[in-house]
Amino acid sequence: MVDAKKIYLNNAAGGFPVAPNVTETVCDVMNEPPAHAGRGSVLRYDWVNPTRTTLAEMFHWNLPERIIFTPNLTYALNLSIFGIDLQPSDCVVTTLAEHNSVLRPLRHLQQRIPFELILVDLLPDGSLNEMQYQLALARRPKLVVMTHASNVTGLIFPIQRLFAAAKSAGSITLLDAAQTVGAIDLDANKLSADIIAFTGYKGLHGPSGIAGMLCATDLELSQLIVGGTGVRSTLEFHPPELPMRHEAGTMNIPAIAGMSRAVEWYRSNAATIHQEIARLRKYLIDGLRQIKGVTIYGATDAPAVGIVSFNLSGWNCDDAAMVLQESFGIECRAGLHCAPLINPSLGSSPDGTIRFSLSSFNTVDEIEYTVAAVAKLKR
Repeated sequence: MVDAKKIYLNNAAGGFPVAPNVTETVCDVMNEPPAHAGRGSVLRYDWVNPTRTTLAEMFHWNLPERIIFTPNLTYALNLSIFGIDLQPSDCVVTTLAEHNSVLRPLRHLQQRIPFELILVDLLPDGSLNEMQYQLALARRPKLVVMTHASNVTGLIFPIQRLFAAAKSAGSITLLDAAQTVGAIDLDANKLSADIIAFTGYKGLHGPSGIAGMLCATDLELSQLIVGGTGVRSTLEFHPPELPMRHEAGTMNIPAIAGMSRAVEWYRSNAATIHQEIARLRKYLIDGLRQIKGVTIYGATDAPAVGIVSFNLSGWNCDDAAMVLQESFGIECRAGLHCAPLINPSLGSSPDGTIRFSLSSFNTVDEIEYTVAAVAKLKR
């Protein structure tokens, strides 16, 4: 029997539970005196550089020194967008599927530098309007930035093909991989992405407060945050080489250590994790389809991560999510999901959608209970 008070379906916001050994490792590091790699004479274990290597192996990437740690993925996207030398004559291309962590930095930067911003539309099934995208590339944009998978529909965009076309147009390519790292295999060598921004606390089920970015060898971003490094202190300016170039100040060593354990767990179980998420998502969709009045958004037969967004006739999405949690113990998310431009394309409510987001820690029993709860709301 499922415990109705412990069903967590909000993994697109933050993965729960954390992966095995993450909590113990974070606590172990925090119970030791602070030690920071390369700073001072402390000889305790250096978590920073081994974690770069572990991440590089996960991304099939042979340049761990070009992996930069950031406090969160929003920070990584800001470093990327503000670090590119955009001029008023430049064009930037993005999509209506984007999270505010992409849209807001672009709008803020546009206040200072009035570059052209093209927002490519989506088709009603949630896929990209590729004809419009090709027309946008004809403008030879300086930057193309795109999410790998929508945090509203879960649909995975064909980034390898889309970014290859962008590179042919001479663009810098920035990938928001918030929803795909830990959900699908990512080969950084095949994506044609100059920058991949990722987080440790969603699909990887690591601790919060740690994320990062991979930077291509031929790209040097302007320095946005500068200051202490603990080494080379006689320099008047912040050191220019990666990764130190973008890692000013004290690093979150406990979270880095926890993410390292999460990546180890993921890499050991990746195939099973991918298969289980796909199986549970299909089971959830099949169950919701049986409920009269449920509208599911986005193609349900296309490649996707474990996200399902829907609305229930007769219910405001926020009210439905509240009742699901308070009366059934199902924690989900309702609203615009920080992606405010996608709803008109999908034809969903202006208020947004109810979003269930799965992980491999969920079970078939939980999905059956959740579908029954939605059916009860409808009745």
